[in-house]
Amino acid sequence: MQARLGTLGCFRISLFIFPLAYLFAPYLSLLPEAGISRWGGIAVILCAQVMARTIAIPSTVILLTDSAPTKTVLGTVHGAGNMLSSLARAVGTAAGGWVFAWGMERGVVGMVWWSYLSVIAFVALGWSYTMRRSMSDEPTPRGRRGLEQGKEVDGNGEEIQRGRRL
Repeated sequence: MQARLGTLGCFRISLFIFPLAYLFAPYLSLLPEAGISRWGGIAVILCAQVMARTIAIPSTVILLTDSAPTKTVLGTVHGAGNMLSSLARAVGTAAGGWVFAWGMERGVVGMVWWSYLSVIAFVALGWSYTMRRSMSDEPTPRGRRGLEQGKEVDGNGEEIQRGRRL
């Protein structure tokens, strides 16, 4: 998938899956308790969230690495990225708790899912379209780069010789 769509394309797919999962999650409470329908719905929502995370987390690390202007500042860039990620987790949890409490006071259990998580996911998806692709991230036919030069190259653009990375 990454070879065909590129890292940014995979990231966008995950950002498209998240709001769908957040949109439908509150409706699980409306499914009948008896029977398989509730468990099937839970499985579908959880599968969507796990798939989105499985695609998003490596994509964000690769995009963060690609954003470093030189290899000498990779530690600084990843440190800043991890710090901002931790800050988002802390602030997001507090803000989500506040939105959940606000929704519960008004009798809208799904408020945190619809207004907060879906909005954040759509904003992130829109923001991803302001990012530019790096030349090394352009999708290629059959997932191989460097075919025009007759070289076999791995996913990072490094030449492979006899099955080993150089």
